[in-house]
Amino acid sequence: MALSRKAKIWLIILAIPVVLVIAAIIVLKMMFTSERLKAEVIPRLEEATGRNVSISDISLGVFPSIALNMEGVSISNRVGDGFSESHFLTLESLRLNVRLFPLLDGRVEATSLEMDRPHLLLEINRNYETNYEGLTGQPGDAAADDTLLQEASTPPSTALALLVSDFRINGGTLDYLNHADNSATRLHGLNIAADMEAEGEKILITGDVSIETFSYGTIEKPMVEGLRLWLRHRMAYDLSTDVLTFEQGDLQVQDIPLNVSGTMSDLQDNTVLDLAIGSDNVNIAELLSLIPREYKKEAASVKGTGTAQIHINVKGVQTEDSRPDITGTIRASGASIQYADLPKPITNITITSDFVRSSTRQEFRVEKLTANLGESPISMAFKVVSFDDPTVSLTATGSLDLATVHEYYPLEEGTVLSGQMKADIRLNGKVNNPEALKAAGTMDFRNVTAQTASSRHPVRNLNGTVRFNNQVLDSRRLSLTLGRSDMTLAFRLVNYLSLISTDKKGPRPRANLTLQSNQLYVDDIMSDEPEEKVGSGSGTPGEVGQKGGLPLPDAEMDVKATIGTLTMEKFVLKNVRGTMKIAYGLIRMQDFTCNTFGGSVNAKGTLNVKNPDRPVFDLALSLDALQANSLLTNFTSFGQRVTGSITMNTTLKGALDDTLGLIPGDLDGIGNVSIKDGTLQGFKVNQTLASTLNLPSLETVSFKAWTNAFSIKEGRFLIKDLKISALDADYVVNGSHGLDGTLDYKMALYLPESVSAKVTVAGFAGEAVNLFKDPSGRLKFDFNVGGTTTSPKVQLDTQAAMKRAEELAKKKLEESLKGKAGDLLEKLFKRP
Repeated sequence: MALSRKAKIWLIILAIPVVLVIAAIIVLKMMFTSERLKAEVIPRLEEATGRNVSISDISLGVFPSIALNMEGVSISNRVGDGFSESHFLTLESLRLNVRLFPLLDGRVEATSLEMDRPHLLLEINRNYETNYEGLTGQPGDAAADDTLLQEASTPPSTALALLVSDFRINGGTLDYLNHADNSATRLHGLNIAADMEAEGEKILITGDVSIETFSYGTIEKPMVEGLRLWLRHRMAYDLSTDVLTFEQGDLQVQDIPLNVSGTMSDLQDNTVLDLAIGSDNVNIAELLSLIPREYKKEAASVKGTGTAQIHINVKGVQTEDSRPDITGTIRASGASIQYADLPKPITNITITSDFVRSSTRQEFRVEKLTANLGESPISMAFKVVSFDDPTVSLTATGSLDLATVHEYYPLEEGTVLSGQMKADIRLNGKVNNPEALKAAGTMDFRNVTAQTASSRHPVRNLNGTVRFNNQVLDSRRLSLTLGRSDMTLAFRLVNYLSLISTDKKGPRPRANLTLQSNQLYVDDIMSDEPEEKVGSGSGTPGEVGQKGGLPLPDAEMDVKATIGTLTMEKFVLKNVRGTMKIAYGLIRMQDFTCNTFGGSVNAKGTLNVKNPDRPVFDLALSLDALQANSLLTNFTSFGQRVTGSITMNTTLKGALDDTLGLIPGDLDGIGNVSIKDGTLQGFKVNQTLASTLNLPSLETVSFKAWTNAFSIKEGRFLIKDLKISALDADYVVNGSHGLDGTLDYKMALYLPESVSAKVTVAGFAGEAVNLFKDPSGRLKFDFNVGGTTTSPKVQLDTQAAMKRAEELAKKKLEESLKGKAGDLLEKLFKRP
């Protein structure tokens, strides 16, 4: 049905406001573009904060409410003075909604404020300056003071008008770093959902706060890590008294439910805290959730009987320079816990503990902690006074049947424990003053076996008693097997507490150790995993970080070893006897003897393992009657072709790899060597000689004596006057032979006159071979040898023979001419 003229007029009149609103929205959108908004907002923020501000995008919404959206926000950190280079604040996105009509009336009523993944960095440098100083005006600035006065005089109604009724933070992060005392508090996965409502002079705040991971400790490493926190709250803030009251506070720390009550006052100045946190009904099993993950075996569930009482009080003023006092107690008695899928509970758990942290007192005490694993009781008392310079008091006693531990406590898969262990320990004194510590106790092991899935070698048959006091740790006899190795130790370690002290000026640890073993494999005592290097490795006294390699403690040691068989990667040493001094990663062998390769070895020198990836040595060796074939095969490419009894005196310097195997290219040294009653066979140089001279017997050299001086440099044996006296030949060699098999030397071969008839040399037919004879009648052949042991290049040097041939030809020519001249004279002067 067609509209009447009157109806059309009314529709037009009603549409005018809608058209105006739409037009206004279009105009505002066109006026307040992202670039224009950034040009307006960023300079003002930079002026207000004194920092560099970056915003990726800003957009404005105007209906049904004014909405400001910002993305990619960042504010730079305070520059220099030891502050981090990270941003002070980063923000993925921010959304602020403000009611439209109150804004037209001059009032700001924000309906919601939501932030996605903000990251706030709060820092205190070593001069106790903060990175947030000056963000709202420098102290003493008149404009800032006027602003503060105006804010102080602002009527409560105006403050309520600025209230955000819906506040959200999604996935936030807060890092609080104090470089002055090297402490850090970190909150990751921070989520806040809060609703705010004004009632007269009060603001009611209800909502939830959750933190996925809370950690506290030093800046480098947390002491408490991975705690989950959740708080459901109802709080009332009284504007007239400046007091925030917890009307309801349900807190959960890990799996522990607690109640929060109390007040926070004087929020606009120095906050005064008066809070109580606790519960009288905490299940004993829930306490396990406080144990850091690295010290706790995960289990599907833990059942517990008995309850614990936890009470914490926070009282005092919170400022930049002071903290409130924190006191608390933890109590439980007659409780038990049982891990899922394990047959037996840990019983008789009793805990009596309290702690306090105030400006005048810092103390944590465990007056009593007892538990029973079946018939095995454990008891401990512990006290720490002054966290900055701690004084520790500890007593612990216990007896464990290790074979039953897995029935009570979930061990890592593949872990095997057995045997008996008893301990009685007393410790009292300052941690940073080992000399003043008072310690005493014993640890007794009987047939103990310990093995994990990741263990390189299990410890078995551990027997003995370790005793200690505040100065000495010792054992008269401690026996064990480690992998395939057996060891019996007797040791005395003085000033052992310095090994764990941070005081670098403390007394140096010293040890005496006697080691006896029937079979010892170096591979068994190598470290399983790399360890953090804590020393400089500069050669000065200090901690020596070991990774792989020999696990040497940071102590001065005198060691005496008697080993039946010592097996390394390439060597088997028998009847090992030795004394040595070990200090700062340096092993000094004073007298080392052993039998190996069919002979005996005597050695003195040093082994430096400060760099465990490349230990270096400097040794003087005396080898007597070792089998050349077995010995040289480990070092050279031709060792398997030499037999005989080798005697050598040498000094050697070189390096080993991380398995203590020799690095051939780093070997240097000098010495003399002799080999008796040996053979050289399968050596291609000899095969080439035999072919060149047509003497098959030269392929295998059987000799009575081999002597030479040598030096080793950059992976090459430099040979001087090597003489081999064989059955039917003598050799003299000068030059070098590389450990990689390369050849570069000259060889003189002497053959007896009796083989002259058998020798043939290309280019020297018949009696021409006699050109190679020396004055004694022996054949002498000079060869230049190059190439490699697998592909040698042997060249006969014929210069001497050719010269001798020229001299012989000249002599015969002279003799011939002389004879002809005599005949001619005889004819001339012959009488008729």
